[in-house]
Amino acid sequence: MGSNGENQALPLARKLGKKQLITIHERHYGTSYEAQPPQVLEFLISEQERQAESLRSNLPAITNILSQLQAESPTTSRIAEYRGVDGLKQMNFNLTKA
Repeated sequence: MGSNGENQALPLARKLGKKQLITIHERHYGTSYEAQPPQVLEFLISEQERQAESLRSNLPAITNILSQLQAESPTTSRIAEYRGVDGLKQMNFNLTKA
């Protein structure tokens, strides 16, 4: 059995692999992990910053659209949940009458 450190290291290595901070080499005799150069981390951070800036620049337009939708929407809404036979009856009524 592996030590507790090994049990924690493998999930962490997989996470880092998904984030492209390490390369995972799976071979027939085992798996090896290779750290990426620091420039990869710098690139990933700059990419995240670029995406955040894009979202930030679109925020006024999105806020405006949401405000318009809110003004057009009813001030109150009600969500009812029906289960079992009552739910089937209500669904059938909604499909045929409402």
